[in-house]
Amino acid sequence: MVDESKVNTTFRQSGVSCVLSSYGIVANYFTGRPVTDVFLAYCTHFGLPYHGWQNAEHIYANHFHAECQSRHCEGYKVILDLHHNSPVSPFPECRATFDTQFIFDSQAEVAALQQTLENCPAFLNVTYEVGGNYHSVTMFHNGANFRLRDTYSDVLTDISSIRSLGTLRDSIFYTKS
Repeated sequence: MVDESKVNTTFRQSGVSCVLSSYGIVANYFTGRPVTDVFLAYCTHFGLPYHGWQNAEHIYANHFHAECQSRHCEGYKVILDLHHNSPVSPFPECRATFDTQFIFDSQAEVAALQQTLENCPAFLNVTYEVGGNYHSVTMFHNGANFRLRDTYSDVLTDISSIRSLGTLRDSIFYTKS
C-alpha cells in the first residue's frame, strides 16, 4: 500500500513529457527529490543545454522521441537505461532506493499487477492508447482503492482497474528496494 499523502500532486507537465514525468512521480515518492530533477538529469546525461527545469522538460520531450526512434525501442526502455546506468543524480539514488521491472504486455499481466499493487508499496507506470497516440500515467493502491496520478492534472483519481484505461501497452513496475 502507498501512502497517498506522500504522492506528489503539485507537478503538472507542460509539454509532451508524460513518460519521464511519471518516473519523476515515483522518484519523488521514494527519494523525496523534486519531480523536476529528472528533467535536469536527463538533459545533463545527454549533454543537452538547458535553462531551468521547464526548459529542460521541453528539451527532454523533443530529444526523447527522437532517442526512442533511433534506438528502435519503447520509451520506458530509455527511462530504464537511465535508471540503471546513468551516473547523473538523481538516477544513482533512485536505483539504490527502488527496483524496476519492465512489462512488455501489460494487458496480459493485469491481474498479477493489480494484486502486487494491492499488497505492497508499489507503483505502476503504464502506457495506454489515446486515439492514435500514447500516454503514460502512474497507478498505485492506497489500501482501499486503485489511484491514478496523471501529470496532465494535479489530482489523484480513483480507478476501478488498470483495464479501465483502455488498450494497454508496456509498463514499468516500481517497488522499494
